[in-house]
Amino acid sequence: MTRRTKDDWKALIQQQEDSQLSVADFCQQHNLGQTYFYKRKSDLKKLSMAPQKEAFIKVSKPTIKPSQNLTIKMQYQQSRISVPVNVSPLWLAELIKALA
Repeated sequence: MTRRTKDDWKALIQQQEDSQLSVADFCQQHNLGQTYFYKRKSDLKKLSMAPQKEAFIKVSKPTIKPSQNLTIKMQYQQSRISVPVNVSPLWLAELIKALA
């Protein structure tokens, strides 16, 4: 039994289409199982239709100017609290717990 790569199967499928032979006749000439031929053809078609994924995604860190005064603003009904973004998460958690 011969092992074939994807490229081998692509070439065989193209060869069958170019030969004007039926799949049954082509498979018989090349000693291929007709069912297996159709399966490989279907698999390759699915692969060609699948969206191609990039190996890497470029991610860039957003730049924040130090002069900006960034704050976290929280509001519940009529109460509003504003704290700087660099506040300790533990302190903020304690504050929220105390207000609950």
